[in-house]
Amino acid sequence: MTSIEPEPLSIDRVIACSHVDYPNYRKDFSEFWIGAAAKETRGTMPSKGDFRGRPVLAEGLWPAIRDELQGRKPHLFQCVFSALRSFWRFLDAFERQGFAPVLEVADIRSGLAMLWLNPVDRAWDPSNSSQSFEMIGKLLRRTRERLRLADAWVWCSFPNRERTATKDLPSDAQVRASMSLLKQTAYAIYRRWKRADVLASVGRNLLEIPRNGRCGSTVTGMYSTAFDFEPTEADAHATYRAFIAKSGNPLPSRLEFFKGFGLQGDSSPNWWPKYDHGHLPPSELQFRTVVDGLYPTNDDIDCLALLCMARSGWNPSTVYALDVSTARWATLHGEAGSPLWLIEAFKDRARAWQWTLSPERLSTGFHHIVSLLIQRTKPLRALIEDDATRCDTPAIALRSPWISAGLQCAAGRVLVRSATNAGAGFAYWKRLVREHNDRAAPDKLI
Repeated sequence: MTSIEPEPLSIDRVIACSHVDYPNYRKDFSEFWIGAAAKETRGTMPSKGDFRGRPVLAEGLWPAIRDELQGRKPHLFQCVFSALRSFWRFLDAFERQGFAPVLEVADIRSGLAMLWLNPVDRAWDPSNSSQSFEMIGKLLRRTRERLRLADAWVWCSFPNRERTATKDLPSDAQVRASMSLLKQTAYAIYRRWKRADVLASVGRNLLEIPRNGRCGSTVTGMYSTAFDFEPTEADAHATYRAFIAKSGNPLPSRLEFFKGFGLQGDSSPNWWPKYDHGHLPPSELQFRTVVDGLYPTNDDIDCLALLCMARSGWNPSTVYALDVSTARWATLHGEAGSPLWLIEAFKDRARAWQWTLSPERLSTGFHHIVSLLIQRTKPLRALIEDDATRCDTPAIALRSPWISAGLQCAAGRVLVRSATNAGAGFAYWKRLVREHNDRAAPDKLI
């Protein structure tokens, strides 16, 4: 007799973000019902091990979780998710020491919080995040109130542990070197855009030039020869921008672009230009090069945003909250003709406006950077106005200067740097410093 394996338990516990800026964001909480293995959680956030499902406890907390996330931004979804994972792992370790199982909210006694902070014989990791610890306490309090649990109960406060310096503060020389590195990287971005603009202004639009009679199709639909001249990098930049103007699509894909030549597939034809002389090694011009010549990349945005943070002293969430949907994002400071601009952004956590002054003529200053990005990304913003599906957070994109053209799997999409993904900016900075230090002299290390 053949045994039939039972189907795995299917739990649908997904919360869609209701914040107006993030209409496409959703978070699946089902692992707290069915459990999670390290291999399944890897890729979404750093994994610290398996944990088993606690369906009754999770179901009891579910209304409080939904209430907590109503109308909130994705970063709070991540905070709640991370807090629950830490708590679930603690409960597994707690029970392995022979303590009574925690199956539902009523099983959580007042002393459990203190035990989480103070492991028995180092049997589990103590809670080292006040945010996670306090979030679990908040969810439990709300749930107990809803269930009308009358027994005496308290969730202790997270201790005010004295901060100890784990790293030396940077020296003045290192601060100056860091600022110099950001400025030099910004200058390189400006040079790339200027060079591409010049090339596009002198290049030929290959779409308007008839291909000669000697051209022939290959099995892939590409032409063996096409013109009576060798196309140049300038021609590529000019043709890309001409295609945008003709098609009305500010961010065509590689496939869409080459289809304009009557080609099938997104492979470059063999007549496609190579990099101009001086580029080593000589190679075929990458399609991404013409895109980057017109629009910012993610790295560009991270560099320029970090410069603005350094110039203003604002934290990332305030810089990324800058609203440039109207001209009021910056006003002249002082009398007419003043060389200073007053820039304001709303700091969400403090519920207050922050301001900074920026010299107009400083090319790596806050005002110049944002003004340049507004101009450079204007077509991307227009694209979102016409087709909001080309961006995951269209409402933010329409008011933010921190937008870029997507790479690789995000090609053809508009990306936005915001408080939700601000960590990518810090990862960029670490990479930039590492690359700098690999080639810098010992006295120039950061």
